[in-house]
Amino acid sequence: MLGMLCVCQGACETAPRGAPAAASNMELNAEQARQVRRIMLDSALGIVDTGPPIELLPPSGIRWSDLPAAVSQAGKHPTVMLAVSGTSADGPDTMTFDLLSPEGFPGIMHATRRPEGVVLRVSMGPYPDEPWAQARASRLVEHTLASLHQLGKVPRVPAYEAADHVPMKGYEAKSKPGARAR
Repeated sequence: MLGMLCVCQGACETAPRGAPAAASNMELNAEQARQVRRIMLDSALGIVDTGPPIELLPPSGIRWSDLPAAVSQAGKHPTVMLAVSGTSADGPDTMTFDLLSPEGFPGIMHATRRPEGVVLRVSMGPYPDEPWAQARASRLVEHTLASLHQLGKVPRVPAYEAADHVPMKGYEAKSKPGARAR
């Protein structure tokens, strides 16, 4: 029994740890140090200033950035059957989609963002005034709008833009003498 205890005790020992991690090579000025202490104290007291809430769902139910996915999704509907062969943003509030049918007919969709929503105009086939072309264009618009509303129900975190990021006030990285760059 004593032999078994010694074997178990030896197996449970851990190897000695290496040297402690290197000290930080960052120095804070007095204002930065005050801000860090304030943040730590507020966090300890449960006071958390998260800033304005992030809008995860669009108030209108339609998110402009979802338009390419909505057009692609609508094109896969069995009553539409169109592929998106190209997309271009003609400005911050307009997009153009080049379309292609299985029969090889070209099409084009112009999308314009307006305060009241999205306006879609579609021209389909070599004869856009023909009833079949107008019906297909109408179905594409109908299914694109339905897809936009479905995608608008999905919460999304806005894309991180480095230009929108404001660093801590007065932040300056300073290297200590002799510190290695990583």
